[in-house]
Amino acid sequence: MKKLVPFFAVYFLAMIIGVIAMIYTEKGGVIMLLNGQRTPLLDQVFIFLSVAVEVPVFIGLAFLFLFKNYRATLQIGAAGVLTLISTTILKALFAHPRPMQYFQEIDKIDLIQLIPTSQPYLGLTSFPSGHTTAAFAMMLSMALIFDRKWITILCAFMAVGTAVSRIYLVNHFIEDVLAGSLLGIGLALLIHGSLEYLKVPAWKSIIKIKRA
Repeated sequence: MKKLVPFFAVYFLAMIIGVIAMIYTEKGGVIMLLNGQRTPLLDQVFIFLSVAVEVPVFIGLAFLFLFKNYRATLQIGAAGVLTLISTTILKALFAHPRPMQYFQEIDKIDLIQLIPTSQPYLGLTSFPSGHTTAAFAMMLSMALIFDRKWITILCAFMAVGTAVSRIYLVNHFIEDVLAGSLLGIGLALLIHGSLEYLKVPAWKSIIKIKRA
C-alpha cells in the first residue's frame, strides 16, 4: 500500500541499524551504549514513549475513535487485545531473562545507571518486547486509520522511539525489540486485512457531539 511507504521507509532504516548493532555488539552491548548517553531530557522522553503504548492508552483510543467510526475502534481494540495475548504466550514460551538479571549473572550490574522513577522489570519475560509490539501495532493502525503522510511519518518515529526506549530503560535487549516490531506490524496488518476481507464498513458513529 502506497500510503504506508513513509512508515516502512523509516522502519526499514531503523531495522537495518538495529540488525547491524545486534550483529556487531556483544549481548547487552547496545544497552550499555545507550545507558552511557543518559540525560534528564532523554530520561523523560523515553519514559513517556514507553507509557504511551500501555493498556489504558489502547482503551482510551478505542473509545475516542467511536467519535470517528466503529472500524477504527475495531482496529485499535483488536490490536491491543492481540498484542496482549500473543506477547504473553511468547514470553512464557521463550522465558528469556530480563537485562538486569543478565547483567547480574555476568557481574556487570554495577555498570548500569538506573532512573529512580523508572525501575526495570525483572523475571523471565524479556522476549519479545511487549511495549514494542504494542507500539508498532498501535502506530501502524493509526497510520492506516488517518491516511495522512505527516501522521504516518510521526507514527513511524513514535514506534521506533518506543522500541529504543525499552533498551534505554534497561527493560529489553535489542533482539527483543526487533522481534516485537515485526510482531506488532504483523498484527496490525492482519487486523486490517481481516477487516478488508470481511468488508467491515467504516460505520459512522451514533455518538454525536452537541454544539452550543
